[in-house]
Amino acid sequence: MLETHNWIGYGEKKATVLKATLYALMPPGAVVKSPDSLWNFSLWASLLTGHALRGGRVMVVAPTARSAPATAFGSVALAENVLGQMVLAARELDPAIRRVGGLLKVGMYAPTMGVGDIPEKARTIAASYRAHPWLADLHAAEAPDLRFLDALADSLDASGFRARYLEGEALEAPKLHMKVHFFSTKEGWDPLMAQQESYEFLAAYLRERAIQVSEVGRDRDLRLLQQKISPLSQRLLEAWRESTTPDQQAEAAWFLTVGSQNQNFRSAALDGEVLVTLAGEEALIGLADQMLILGLCDWIEGPEELKDHVLPVSGIMRGIGLWARFIF
Repeated sequence: MLETHNWIGYGEKKATVLKATLYALMPPGAVVKSPDSLWNFSLWASLLTGHALRGGRVMVVAPTARSAPATAFGSVALAENVLGQMVLAARELDPAIRRVGGLLKVGMYAPTMGVGDIPEKARTIAASYRAHPWLADLHAAEAPDLRFLDALADSLDASGFRARYLEGEALEAPKLHMKVHFFSTKEGWDPLMAQQESYEFLAAYLRERAIQVSEVGRDRDLRLLQQKISPLSQRLLEAWRESTTPDQQAEAAWFLTVGSQNQNFRSAALDGEVLVTLAGEEALIGLADQMLILGLCDWIEGPEELKDHVLPVSGIMRGIGLWARFIF
């Protein structure tokens, strides 16, 4: 584990340097999943587009108007501008990216179910994987493999599952607060996803989450989730080791970054920030969430589609937001 910080103003920016290093130096075939609530910094977009052009597989996830925790006009204008450029780059550079085995996708986090509605989440994720062949291929999930999500949802409904909310809490769709980025080399990702144990691990995680948010989980120790799924994650790793050669294992690398830093200019260059990076098997603690979040996104194919997912900003306010981009 490595802890890095950005100092305010002209102080050292070690968190930014670390993140830029991972974006720039992950090898061809590496998977990068980058969800954030403020995704509007062009440098990060450029580095990730470059990774895709070198054969990397990149998924950027940003919030819709409904799932965004921050809706300042400048942030919205910048996000539409930067994400629109990434979508355009993905479309226009698609032949070059495909030629080297790369992938560049921009998704808008758009869950329509309640925060604790685990059955509906499972069904939505299964449907999304079926609707997007590239998403299923990335996770080595063929149509029959996804039936476990439908079966899990049916069993939860049959058992009388009901999410429990705090008194007075609105039953709205969740916001995108995740500031967790996941990185894996090709040798660490493809053989891992090819294991049947990956589905068992994901199903166990969803079952434990259902218990957490249900009526019976109101007094449950949160550490029980880790205790329940840890044996399954170890079983998945054992299956990965058995299916890979010593050379593949030597080339496998996993990283997980989590902290206060957003994907905007201020977090990269001005504000004080903290970033914790996990490396190796410990980084797989975020695997389940990173597999699930992609199934709750609308995947954008053209810049014009972004307008249906972000808050409308007038021409004047958009111009002000782009001009004052360093403060949003």
